[in-house]
Amino acid sequence: MRVRCVSDLKRISMEYEYVFCHGNIFHIPVDHFRLDLISCQECTTLVVPKDTTMKELTEMYAQRNGYDSSIVMITRFGEIIDDDETPMTINLNRQDVLTVKLNFDEDN
Repeated sequence: MRVRCVSDLKRISMEYEYVFCHGNIFHIPVDHFRLDLISCQECTTLVVPKDTTMKELTEMYAQRNGYDSSIVMITRFGEIIDDDETPMTINLNRQDVLTVKLNFDEDN
């Protein structure tokens, strides 16, 4: 199964990171980047610190959205990542663009 999402990551200046996704522009101060989990409202693209593990990502996403969720598949530029403890270490100016398929627990 594949999650389709067109995302583009650009380094604009030394002070800010910009992520362009489905027409949304996320303006992220570099110094504060690790404090926030940025997500697109129109798809399942998340922007997270590059050292975040899948387990941490799941916990952050569930906490931010107020419901239980688990990641069933995650890709990074087409590469499937399936190890909960492996850090996402590809360095793209302090951040990675990840495409995530989430499984939501509708019973809770």
